Amino acid sequence: MTATTLLTSPPATAASADRGMLVSRAAVVVVAVVLWFLPVPEGLTLPAWRLFVIFAAAIVSVVINAFPILTASVLAVATAVLTRLLSPAKAYAGFANGTILLIVLAFLVARAVVKCGLGARAGYYVVSLFGRSTLGLSYSIFLVDGLIAPAFPSNTARSGVIYPLAFSLAEAAGATAEDAGSRRIGSFLMFSGIASLSLSSALWMTAMAANPLGPRSRAPSASRSASRDGCSPPRSRRSSRWR
Repeated sequence: MTATTLLTSPPATAASADRGMLVSRAAVVVVAVVLWFLPVPEGLTLPAWRLFVIFAAAIVSVVINAFPILTASVLAVATAVLTRLLSPAKAYAGFANGTILLIVLAFLVARAVVKCGLGARAGYYVVSLFGRSTLGLSYSIFLVDGLIAPAFPSNTARSGVIYPLAFSLAEAAGATAEDAGSRRIGSFLMFSGIASLSLSSALWMTAMAANPLGPRSRAPSASRSASRDGCSPPRSRRSSRWR
């Protein structure tokens, strides 16, 4: 292989990847436009059918990697508003929810922590303090997961930090999949990572996206059950005194 080939291969690969992405995006748009003007299926209204087309196209574009999920979501909502299928108040009502904004912010922080390597640095520092034994390595994984969990609203996102840490620790301890004797150390560390991800999701309110949504979804049903049972919320002493 010549030096000229080595120099020209990466740009050529990048250009072909760009062309493939452009083709994917164009295909999604063309299919969406065709479906937009097709006759409405029986049992659906025209706005419902066109909303389905918009969001189905957004989902397909994410699946085939034509657009990132954030870009596809913003484009889908904007298209629904510009075509007057949804009013701006209805389309962006979810973004006014404080819980949703908290989850979005936590995802942004999680991506920043993973990208800059701060999570990996914290992990290796904790291991240097407590990783003098196999049990200490396991405790280190639990501790690192508990420390970074408030900024990671998903155990899947935290596994991007925990899995490489546990894998490198298992390799450093000499654990390989082929050796049945040393494989037990790697299995123990991986199981520790799985257990820590499950526990840390319940440890912090922002460690899992469902945690802050749970109390909010429970509040309306609790108030309805209280009114059905004939219970009324307690009045404060101040309000009763001024009656």
